[in-house]
Amino acid sequence: MKYRINCFFKQLFQGRINRISFLKRSIAIVLPFIGLFIFYWLFSIVELILGVKILSGDLLSFLYPIFGLMWFVCYILLSLSFLIRRHHDFNQSWIYPALINIGFVLLSLINIRIMSLGMIIYFIYLVMIEGTAQDNDFGEPN
Repeated sequence: MKYRINCFFKQLFQGRINRISFLKRSIAIVLPFIGLFIFYWLFSIVELILGVKILSGDLLSFLYPIFGLMWFVCYILLSLSFLIRRHHDFNQSWIYPALINIGFVLLSLINIRIMSLGMIIYFIYLVMIEGTAQDNDFGEPN
């Protein structure tokens, strides 16, 4: 079992990812959050129209944080995987996205709006810049 977990994490952070794959995968990990928001919004409208509480109750208040935490952990792992593999496409190690994200966390303590703008610029940079065309330290281009 320990070997399978190590292989999973090794595959999660190994290799390269090009611009288009990065954009598609980044959108794909946000879609469940958007779907959950739409689901909650629709049920809130039904509650308002019918006057019946659908989303309240012990079961929902128990399950919502569990599913939210599971989604959050998956989101963080996949986001880090995509960032690290995108930097691998530039022939940069994992330390670059780690330092950039630490900078964003520190910047959020100062001003959340500037941090959000910085993250948008960073995302656009990752989508726009081309990786190395030939083989590099992290493998061949895909």
